[in-house]
Amino acid sequence: EDQEVIEDAESNFPDYDWLYTKYPRENKHDIGASMSVGEVDPTAEAFNALVNLFLSIECDYFVGRVNSTWYRLMIMLAYGKYGQMPPFDNLFEDWGHGGLRKWGFFGMCTLEELREEVRIIRQKF
Repeated sequence: EDQEVIEDAESNFPDYDWLYTKYPRENKHDIGASMSVGEVDPTAEAFNALVNLFLSIECDYFVGRVNSTWYRLMIMLAYGKYGQMPPFDNLFEDWGHGGLRKWGFFGMCTLEELREEVRIIRQKF
């Protein structure tokens, strides 16, 4: 979402392949308001988001914050595609801190409940 982050990653970690779209990264504070007044094209924004989501599923490693629904969605889609939880790091947050007691989509399960579901599914396949 942030062009500076992309440039920093590429310059500091040149041995990695970075996947991202060539798309303006303006980081509007309120994207919905920006769409409403015509500053951002909602269709282009949606297509770019979906392309980024599909690119992210191919990542070898995830780094992010578990309080981000998008981050959790990427991990779960990668899990669905490959049948195992991808390796990931959770930055800045403790699993039980400030609203992170529930891990799944919109707080549907705890981390322990998620781990148990993964264990059950692994046994089935």
